[in-house]
Amino acid sequence: MRLFMLGAMVALFSMQAPLQQAPASVGGIVVRAGTSEPIAGVQVRLTGVNDQNLVLTDSDGKFSFPNVSAGVNYRVSFSLNGFVRKDYGQRSPFGRGIPFRLDPGQVMSGLVVSMTPTGNVDGRITNEQGQPMEGIQVRLMRQFYSEDGEVGFEAAGTTRTNDRGQYRLYWVSPGRYTITAEPVRVSPVRIPGDAVSSNSTENVGYVGSYYPGTPDSARALPIDVKPGLDVGNIDWSLLPAQAVATSYHIRGRVIDSRTGQPPRSVSILVSKRFGGSSATTDAYRASDGTFDIRNLTPGTYWIGAGANVGAGFGERVSAQTSVTVSDRDVNGITLTIVPQFNVNVRIRTEGFAVETLYNKGIRAALEWFGARAPYEAEPVNVIASEAFPLFRLSPGSYRLSVSRLPADYYVKEARLGPLDILGRTIELDGPVSGTLDLLISNRSGLIEGTVLDARQQPAAYIEAVLIPEAQRDRFDLYKRATADENGRFTILGIPPGSYRLFAWETIEPYAYFDAEVVRQAESQGKPIRVTESSKETVQIRSIP
Repeated sequence: MRLFMLGAMVALFSMQAPLQQAPASVGGIVVRAGTSEPIAGVQVRLTGVNDQNLVLTDSDGKFSFPNVSAGVNYRVSFSLNGFVRKDYGQRSPFGRGIPFRLDPGQVMSGLVVSMTPTGNVDGRITNEQGQPMEGIQVRLMRQFYSEDGEVGFEAAGTTRTNDRGQYRLYWVSPGRYTITAEPVRVSPVRIPGDAVSSNSTENVGYVGSYYPGTPDSARALPIDVKPGLDVGNIDWSLLPAQAVATSYHIRGRVIDSRTGQPPRSVSILVSKRFGGSSATTDAYRASDGTFDIRNLTPGTYWIGAGANVGAGFGERVSAQTSVTVSDRDVNGITLTIVPQFNVNVRIRTEGFAVETLYNKGIRAALEWFGARAPYEAEPVNVIASEAFPLFRLSPGSYRLSVSRLPADYYVKEARLGPLDILGRTIELDGPVSGTLDLLISNRSGLIEGTVLDARQQPAAYIEAVLIPEAQRDRFDLYKRATADENGRFTILGIPPGSYRLFAWETIEPYAYFDAEVVRQAESQGKPIRVTESSKETVQIRSIP
């Protein structure tokens, strides 16, 4: 009886005990890009949901993570001074890595990871007399594109010149950059270990500039940093403020369209057209309706004028325009303020009921073409109605934007009264009598395909990018999908039309919005014609 009870208890415990998963393992070798030369001392990090492991590559460049938990998503990163940081699956210096999952008992060995050597930039900053300038802040700036195609800049490195006017930016990722130099205020408080001498004085009266010595970013000369190489002799001089005009004025007048006279009170707003925020100025003079916006550096600006009027200030009048400042003051700008207005929108559908779109987070907007402006209307959510207004528009140039549609839907038609505005810029001078009529269809095209490498083998985790043959400025028509581990991808929601399909191996994120990047790869793209509800199956060769 005791033996029977003991056996039953053992059986019960066996049924209740969790099954132990066999551990997995990860290993490989790190080599110098373009060679088989192993790299020792690389920090290799294996990061999972709840843990992180760190090992160094040995003298043969090898690394190993034994006894890794299975069934978890992992990322592996590699770093060593003098080389570009890299994640597993990353194909360009500023690209993204990919996660992977390990099955119980899986041995993921034989990984070969190549690391790219960094470059260096050095030079000298002097004054107008050729004397070295100490303490000048030198910044390396990199241009990038957002997922919406907007251009931005970010600092990729910062340093200061020494007593000889020399600077050195080291361990720079290969790429194209612009470089700036500007005086900085010397703090009276010294930080322990700070290399700046207590006898250092400020470079008073000097202004910053871009290499090779211009205050205008549009005239900056780019520099190309190559793997493992130095870019030397990037030298230029800063000039005193009185020797060169580095700030300019925008002058003009404001007219109220309702009276033909200058308004009694108005706010003047100014913002850099690309990458700037709006700021209110005190530039307006009510006595004669003129404004004078001062201390502007070269660039393109949005200039806006606005005021709240009427009982309870419920009505707003405004005007705005784009102004480019180069090497002189800009005079004679006229801002005619008019009441802001609404545009009524009506949605029709093709192939499904309009109620399908309700409460799906879909957004509709008329956006200022080119960049965000001071008085830009907010997008409207399509909540539970096929008709709704777009509020508080000001006169200007607009393009329609409809975002967050279901994956296989697209805007087939867009008409404002008799005008076809789909993909076109429209000028709105004031209130619109017609309705903005949108036709949304679910009869979009689909492309399924495989990315192949130079050996005609499936290429994993490469992004396939579909770009329209015409209207290349319509970034809403750009479609992308990342190939899976077998090189397969699917692109949904393609409006009918002619396209070209690309698959770059090492392109930086969203760099395909750059027309020059596409032009250089044009012959390597695959032409594709998409029709309503069509399904295309293709193979595309990756672009090294």
